[in-house]
Amino acid sequence: MKPIRWPVIKQMDHASLDEIANAITARLDAIAEENGITIEYEVTSGQGDQTVLRQLSDQAIADGVDAIIPIATTAAQVAAVSAEESKTPVIFAAISYPETVELTGMDYVTGTSDALDTNQILDMMFTQNPDIGSVGLLYSLSEPNSEVPIADAKAYLDAKGVAYTEATANTNDEVIAAASSLIADGVDAVFTPTDNIIMPPSWPSMRTSSPPASPLHRGRLLRAQRRLCHLRRQLHRPGCRNGRSGLPGHDRGHGRPGGLLPGGGRPDHRQL
Repeated sequence: MKPIRWPVIKQMDHASLDEIANAITARLDAIAEENGITIEYEVTSGQGDQTVLRQLSDQAIADGVDAIIPIATTAAQVAAVSAEESKTPVIFAAISYPETVELTGMDYVTGTSDALDTNQILDMMFTQNPDIGSVGLLYSLSEPNSEVPIADAKAYLDAKGVAYTEATANTNDEVIAAASSLIADGVDAVFTPTDNIIMPPSWPSMRTSSPPASPLHRGRLLRAQRRLCHLRRQLHRPGCRNGRSGLPGHDRGHGRPGGLLPGGGRPDHRQL
């Protein structure tokens, strides 16, 4: 039987996106085993570069794959354009508002939304500390997934009569500077949406580099963020990866039928 080929294209190398890719490939392995079929997949990273993403998507189409699984907004937008003529199915993940980024209404494009309930997240923040008097809104202007939750957060805080300060960033260094500016402004908490630029890589460096006396070091500003990260981690079951030379961020795996290992583990069919 001809193998089914479903390449997975990450927008960038990023902890959250890596977890999603691992969960997807683990499920592809399971589907292959359950149905006695062979699913070949390749995990690649566009490194946040639209040109690289287009090359990866165009190559997948030229190779005649059965479907493309892009992870995150730009990767999905690029894949949809590449597949427009061939109508190769595009199944996206990690996009909060597909309609906002015009990924709906195409019969060859589908996927899942990871939109969070902003009001619920802010409710958690105020449940933890009802005395919060000011909130920092930290997000990236280049991340479409941030538009709706930031607007919702502003509406929530306006209705509650709580002041807020906005800070934006597009690189790790800018995130650190923006977070520092919010601390200097004396905010009591920081809200960030599901923003690939803002979270999660930059926050550990802030926790490490902050002086001991800072509110951020004591964790007051990060409690809501930690909870949000925790919620996101619960959505995905990490798998395993083996590096392989080739394109930047390139992994390769082949899902094939196979039995469970002793103790319930699943055999690793990835080839180096």
